[in-house]
Amino acid sequence: MKLRLLQPEETEGVMNYDPYAVGERIQSLRKECELTQDQLAIDLNISDRYMRNLERGERVPSIDLFVELHERFGASLDGTILLVKLK
Repeated sequence: MKLRLLQPEETEGVMNYDPYAVGERIQSLRKECELTQDQLAIDLNISDRYMRNLERGERVPSIDLFVELHERFGASLDGTILLVKLK
């Protein structure tokens, strides 16, 4: 079974999914570790622009990035993501 992350526009009427909550969670974890957006972006090998967009809820992290965030912070990110089966 393959999984993928839903984009915000795909979630209307499906389930409660809030990309802003995901961004707030990432930002909160980053600040707890006293990291800047630029520092975390470098650690995750993503652009600083992408990092800013993630924290604003304007972009949805890939599953791989969620795994990296989980490993980096050692915190649970479940409850903020929505996975669906690919047809």
